[in-house]
Amino acid sequence: MNSLKFKYSKRHRQWSQVVASIAVCVLAALAIHGAGLLSIGTLSSPEEGFVPLIEAGMLAVGGIVLLIRALTQTTEPRIYWPRGDSRRMVVHLAVGLFGYALLLPPLGFTVATFLFLVVAISAWRKYAWWIVALYALSIAITLHLIFSVALSMSLPVGWWANYQLGL
Repeated sequence: MNSLKFKYSKRHRQWSQVVASIAVCVLAALAIHGAGLLSIGTLSSPEEGFVPLIEAGMLAVGGIVLLIRALTQTTEPRIYWPRGDSRRMVVHLAVGLFGYALLLPPLGFTVATFLFLVVAISAWRKYAWWIVALYALSIAITLHLIFSVALSMSLPVGWWANYQLGL
């Protein structure tokens, strides 16, 4: 059984982290270039390239921090995959987030957010189903009112938009 274990040296791990952080920096540079092709605008009047430029800049900073950490790290990092109930919660939330991304276009923001929140809140297994549903409904409606009504943002409405009752 021991012959199946992969044993990498500390040097190999360090260089794999360096390569990964360089890849993040290259991806950030490409994103900065792509955002620069769009109109950026100003801080008081942002245009379509403004937010992608900020996000790409944050990605570049993260890549640089990872590179510095990989080059200066003297001890081997300890990475633990959660076990038991913690693992169940991580998988539960990951599946819920993946489902949210899949259901957002066809169901719209409010319904998909409600379903995601039901899954996310139920991951803790602390509340009765009707409390989970009530929390999820109140949060989904509040988010809808904040973004759609107060901020006048257009949110995905889904295929059932013709049958919406004021939400």
